[in-house]
Amino acid sequence: MRPVSLARSLRVIALGLFACCLLESIAIAHIGSSETVNNRYYKLAPMADRVRIVYTIFFGREPSATLRRDMDRNRDGMLSDSEIAAYATSLQAEILTSTAATLDGREVKIRWKPADVGMGEATTSGGAFSADFVGSVCLVKKNSQSEHSLVFTDSLVLSKPGESELRLDPAPGIRIERSTIGGREIGVAGHKWQGGPGPAAQGYQLGFVVDRDDSAGLDDSCKPPPPKAGMRTSLIAGGALLLLLLAAAVVWRVSRASS
Repeated sequence: MRPVSLARSLRVIALGLFACCLLESIAIAHIGSSETVNNRYYKLAPMADRVRIVYTIFFGREPSATLRRDMDRNRDGMLSDSEIAAYATSLQAEILTSTAATLDGREVKIRWKPADVGMGEATTSGGAFSADFVGSVCLVKKNSQSEHSLVFTDSLVLSKPGESELRLDPAPGIRIERSTIGGREIGVAGHKWQGGPGPAAQGYQLGFVVDRDDSAGLDDSCKPPPPKAGMRTSLIAGGALLLLLLAAAVVWRVSRASS
């Protein structure tokens, strides 16, 4: 048997270590459903005009079986669009009441979009499923280098809670100054815990600076609403009245000058 060279042995060891590290990183990065519990994930993305919040719940296979049977109101074994929508609406109502945000020292409204429930197979015998909620906390620009402070809390208690994780995904041109949850500095690496809302109920604190304006959100969630029809009519009427008054003033001055 030929002796194994030292260089080859070192290569084998190095490849083994690399494989172990790769598998560990994949395991850490994996998010998804479980067999018996419900997992929850938050991703906060500070941008030039908002902080975008993605709130995802993965219902495990066993809890999903119970939820699917509860959704099936006519007991036909199928889940219609209306049955799924009714469940999405009730779940979103819980999210609305359990989450809160404070921006730059004042409580603000999180602008949540309609829930997106990914059922996969729309039957009572289907497997695990997920629910996604996307919200925006809109920023008020203070100056060319806008600094902001956000506190986000969630007190929702899931049945059969499993893993929870909060991650940060800053857009380009965003400088993170502070990222803490439950008094623990987590930076952009994120934080995991087991069980209920845990540190999320105490509040996640984010401080950041907007260095560039080219990282605004792609939708119009944070654009100011157009003026209402009544307000638009009032503005037009006010402008017309002002023009009439100016015209009357000009006529009066001309007539007075000629007399």
